[in-house]
Amino acid sequence: MVGSARDFIAPVRRADDVVVCVNGSAVNVEAMGVNEPAVTLLLGHMLRRTTRHSRATFDTLRGRSTGTLFCLSSMVPMQDCLTHLANSGFSADWIGEIDAVAKAALTGAVFGEEFGFGKVDERVSNGVLAIACTLIGRATEVILCGFSFGGGHSYTEFTTRRLHVRPDHKFLTLCASHPIPVRTTSRTLADECGLALAAAGPHGVGPDCAEVSTHPRDAA
Repeated sequence: MVGSARDFIAPVRRADDVVVCVNGSAVNVEAMGVNEPAVTLLLGHMLRRTTRHSRATFDTLRGRSTGTLFCLSSMVPMQDCLTHLANSGFSADWIGEIDAVAKAALTGAVFGEEFGFGKVDERVSNGVLAIACTLIGRATEVILCGFSFGGGHSYTEFTTRRLHVRPDHKFLTLCASHPIPVRTTSRTLADECGLALAAAGPHGVGPDCAEVSTHPRDAA
């Protein structure tokens, strides 16, 4: 699971790993040596380019592709998303829609708690939605990289405010005890949420790296 945080730390990868990214995190996916993520979740209003952040995200999509694309249509009608996608230079083999009700249902199903409704800082981010989808899809494990509670993105020079902090923190803390292992390459995120560490791969650098792991998967 690849986010777009600036403190991105790539994990150890296996050939059968499924790479999932959110919005403009394809930049970090490429740093892992992956040309195309299997799944991308894209917030519809990023395609409208009405803010500096959405314009930067839109620019990262040009010339890239994904296997499956889910457009989040809570703020932009799906037909508008498809129109903007046609002009973006971003392609997908299959495109689906997740609206506000579906997002609430998916994120609420994991722990039986409400995470999808309310004001912006009362509902979880789309990065957490991506985690919820993998857990519901019965992944054997989930490894988070490029996720943090700090602002900014790896593809922007300016800093954006990190939204959804409280509900995201609660969801990730609950993930620490989920039957499906949820781990992270970030020591900081691991400490903040009680998640187990996953070893950093060859692209993982910096003091926040999980340099050593005794997890059987990392030794495979």
